[in-house]
Amino acid sequence: MKALVRNFATNPLMPGCVLASIMGDPQSRLAQSWDYATLAHFNKQGTLDIVSHFQSAGLINDEQAAKIIGSDTQFVTAFKQLVPKIPDVGYVTGCDAASVERLARALFSAKLLAEKLEILTPPQLSYEKTPKGTVDLLESLYDAFRKIVGGAWSVFFPLQDFSLATDASAQFWMACLYTGRTDEMVNGFVGLFRREHRVRLLALNRGHVKEKGIHLRDVITEYLDNSKDKITKLHEVGGDYVRQGLDHAFNDIVQVVGKLKLPPLVVLYYEFLTQEMERFINSNPGFHSRFTRFIEFPDYTPQELCRIFCLMCWKNGLALTPGLKEKILHHFTLLHRERADNFGNARLVRNCFESVINAQAMRLANAGSFELRALTLVNEADPDSPAQSFLADYRQKKKGHLVKCPHCDHLYSWTPEMEIVEAICQRCGKNYNCEFGIVQE
Repeated sequence: MKALVRNFATNPLMPGCVLASIMGDPQSRLAQSWDYATLAHFNKQGTLDIVSHFQSAGLINDEQAAKIIGSDTQFVTAFKQLVPKIPDVGYVTGCDAASVERLARALFSAKLLAEKLEILTPPQLSYEKTPKGTVDLLESLYDAFRKIVGGAWSVFFPLQDFSLATDASAQFWMACLYTGRTDEMVNGFVGLFRREHRVRLLALNRGHVKEKGIHLRDVITEYLDNSKDKITKLHEVGGDYVRQGLDHAFNDIVQVVGKLKLPPLVVLYYEFLTQEMERFINSNPGFHSRFTRFIEFPDYTPQELCRIFCLMCWKNGLALTPGLKEKILHHFTLLHRERADNFGNARLVRNCFESVINAQAMRLANAGSFELRALTLVNEADPDSPAQSFLADYRQKKKGHLVKCPHCDHLYSWTPEMEIVEAICQRCGKNYNCEFGIVQE
């Protein structure tokens, strides 16, 4: 069976047997006879043929079929665009090009598998209620894979010695695991590892250049600079600890696969992707001494979740009423306070956005109003939020909202009627985001 999940003859990212094994609902998957010959047969077929087979059998609907084909085409095309650039990446990093390609395939494959599982998994199986709250199983499955990559890659980020080399070393997994666009994955994977940069990177690695580089921390880990508590999130790990972390994350994958009622073949596939990570690291012994730490990324704040929601609305030509701005602020504040270990973050926002769109459509259909203004406006009545009663009580008490300058911690009042996104702090003179305020305790 292990040989089957390593067969990329018809698809460079996902063997046909893996795609076939996740098709349909849990009941139909259990009813299938997944013997070696059947799975080997699917490995000889392309994605279109496999999708057509299960569509004709009534195990997936037309919408699912179209989404699977579209997602597969998008990722495969992107990966093929990346492959010609891989020799340069290998040359600059000192790694075998074949190892770099295996790493890229593993990262792209994991992202594609996550996309297809989201398309095929029934909503009632996607979430699990636990003592800590509702867990998004699909997100926790992919999050476990992120931990495997983080453990295998073990990026080293010393605050006192930021360099172009240490910034560049984070690019592979950051580009592939923390973006949803395939073009960004391709460009980010190659990033600074271009042939013309080799001499400069080698000099930086030898310590000949001590100037700071592009400061990835300013883009991704800005929070580290101003919080001693969060600096403790930089953990030193050694070989045994990395191995234990990988084993723990892989056990998480096994458990979630069982809860999602997916076939054992999916576990074998994740195991294969994990091995590709380790093979890449082992292809250059210097990595073990150079990369000995990893960084944990914090959950989005309620204000950041609100800004993501607004961005989704803006991209879809929608505007928010002040009442809705206030409601989603309380909505995400409540969910953030009650979050579990596997907090959904941006996926949680997308689910909220989709529910708002559906509610808006039903509201307009019932009202019979199809004016342009109504079609492009979402209001407070659209989202169904567990924070509704809390918001009503908050308004009654007239607590008001605040917004804080992150540079000097100076507080200002905030109202949802404000239409500005950024303001200049009167105390320190620096710009700060004031699109959403803070709910007072």
